[in-house]
Amino acid sequence: QFQQLQQQQLPRVLRACYLPKSQHLLVSVQGASADAAAAAALVCAALPAQWQPQPVDPAALGAALVRVDGMNCQSCGDYITGALPGKAAGLRDVRVRFADCSGWLLFDPHTTDPATLQATMAGLGFTVTPYSEQAQQDHERLEKEKQQEKQKLEEEEEERRRQQQQQ
Repeated sequence: QFQQLQQQQLPRVLRACYLPKSQHLLVSVQGASADAAAAAALVCAALPAQWQPQPVDPAALGAALVRVDGMNCQSCGDYITGALPGKAAGLRDVRVRFADCSGWLLFDPHTTDPATLQATMAGLGFTVTPYSEQAQQDHERLEKEKQQEKQKLEEEEEERRRQQQQQ
């Protein structure tokens, strides 16, 4: 439902993630951080009233979007989601998605910071960097190129088999 709202009413919203444990909706907004309060008000206004949306003071609650490389399947994301809270003081909630190699971190900024959480995730065996749209586009482009190369090799192999069968 939020994706529909995003496309129709909130074009500056780049990504969103709901964290059911803490009941927070984290939103990544295009533009300067000074626009965060205005974006939060727009998001809250766009959500159904029964959800009782309220902006959260960024000084009281920190959030970070990171890129997580080294995952082989969603089980890796589930592992991080399960293991990280016990290893990172100040972490309130985490959600990791294998599909787009992203992770959302919700934390107490008085206890920890994104760099410390990223280092803790790296200690679990994953490469973690701050998320950027450009990095995601580069990753998707490289994955597409790998798939195209793989398909080309498979087609060449199939052609070789056909030629061998004809001889």
